[in-house]
Amino acid sequence: MTSPISSPFNLNFPQYLLTPLVVGISALSCFAKVDFNQEIRPILSDKCYKCHGPDAKNQKSDFRLDSYEQATTNHDGVIGLTPGNLEDSEIHWRIHSDDPIDVMPPPESKLPLTAKEKKLIDQWIKEGGKYEKHWSFQPCQSRWNSQNQIMPTRRMKLTILLPGAFPILH
Repeated sequence: MTSPISSPFNLNFPQYLLTPLVVGISALSCFAKVDFNQEIRPILSDKCYKCHGPDAKNQKSDFRLDSYEQATTNHDGVIGLTPGNLEDSEIHWRIHSDDPIDVMPPPESKLPLTAKEKKLIDQWIKEGGKYEKHWSFQPCQSRWNSQNQIMPTRRMKLTILLPGAFPILH
């Protein structure tokens, strides 16, 4: 028996084509480098800086995560971040610990890391644990081309204005 309502979509798409497409897209995302400012800094800021950030009166230890120099410093034989080496990075062991005394962030903070966040931090460490300046301290990317004309972005439509004309919003 066929449905009385006909669909405008072709639902007979071959499944053998869909699976490799999904797997291929997933595989490509595994090769993308972790962006510190977009992915790691927000995690550290939201879940770690309260105790391991720049605010001296709230710090719970001498270990700090707000700078590369502090994160890679030896603190009584323990190094929080060993760039490129998960096994030697205390951060890796602490975020994956099942011990409520050792796990970071601690349970009483009520700021647990998700599995995705842990995976991102691990990938970042493997890729060298590089820190970047905050975006507001980085030079702006030029939107000018070689002829000193502004380059339109995907979200902006360039409108040419003549003297006495009003802009048309798209």
